Amino acid sequence: MRATGSVSTALEVAFSVCVVIYGVWFMLSYFEDRSSNPPFWRGQFKTFFPGDVFLALAIGFAITTVLVNQLSIPAWVPVAGAVVGFAVGVFLFFMQFSSEEKADPEAIWIWIAPTRVWHQFFVWWAGITLVATFVVPVLVAFVSGSHRSTPALLTLVFMVVYVAHLVYDGVHPPEEVSGKPVHAPLKVEYRGDWLEKVVPKVYPY
Repeated sequence: MRATGSVSTALEVAFSVCVVIYGVWFMLSYFEDRSSNPPFWRGQFKTFFPGDVFLALAIGFAITTVLVNQLSIPAWVPVAGAVVGFAVGVFLFFMQFSSEEKADPEAIWIWIAPTRVWHQFFVWWAGITLVATFVVPVLVAFVSGSHRSTPALLTLVFMVVYVAHLVYDGVHPPEEVSGKPVHAPLKVEYRGDWLEKVVPKVYPY
């Protein structure tokens, strides 16, 4: 197996992806009232934090593999990935809302919690776009035998671990793990008049 591609470059790309995912997440958490929510290392955060690291690693190694080895990617692939990612992001934002979150007195403000909007819409949208554009072509090339390299193998390994985290999330809902909603409501001081008027009209529950 040819060890083509730069591992250091892949790690740099993965680190950059992590900085964006977690950096924005932590900054947005400032606007939320997290006083009654589980700490970051409990509940689904047990899988959220390591899970997205492995997604970032898979993307980093896939991007490096594509660029270094000049793998050909059809122009329609990133477009299709962006469309599918957008649809999945919208679906998760509107539909993935736990029964505990719905029952919370602050449910409507949990629904538009900045970290929830960020991760369940934007991260999924961008993540699926990047996976479709870089990870899938690398995996197809690796499995078909048209390209075999250490970075491509690591892309496969990291993606498998990430999917395992998604499965764990699916069978361990937040209410079964922590007893409290994972997402925190928007702080009262940031609920401006326009939000008070607009949010109830689009709140689907």
